[in-house]
Amino acid sequence: MAVLLSLSFAYVLHKASFHPSHTFSGVLKSQIIRFQQLCTFSEHVAEAETVLFKALKTRGFTKQFIRRIRNATKRKVQPKSKQRETLALVLPYSENAKDLATKLKNNFKKLQKEVPSLSFCVQ
Repeated sequence: MAVLLSLSFAYVLHKASFHPSHTFSGVLKSQIIRFQQLCTFSEHVAEAETVLFKALKTRGFTKQFIRRIRNATKRKVQPKSKQRETLALVLPYSENAKDLATKLKNNFKKLQKEVPSLSFCVQ
């Protein structure tokens, strides 16, 4: 989190620059998505957004514009807590490990039903 807050937002465009209008919302959307992907806790996302929004306000972005883009972006981006996890199985290369991996892959749906703690996994 310290890395995000120590970043300088000097690269953020000024609202009065002569870029196409969609560029301004794109910059804001990309940063919001970036924060949501990098931060583990929602408090850290909010903290990083606060720093960004202060920088944007000094560059001519209105509160209404920032709020509209933030709300639209957050509706489209799925929170981390609802994302499904992938279970990585790393085995040394051998014929036995290859057979085990094949059997696990072919029977993973059955295994998920029998072992509830594997229900979070995506095959």
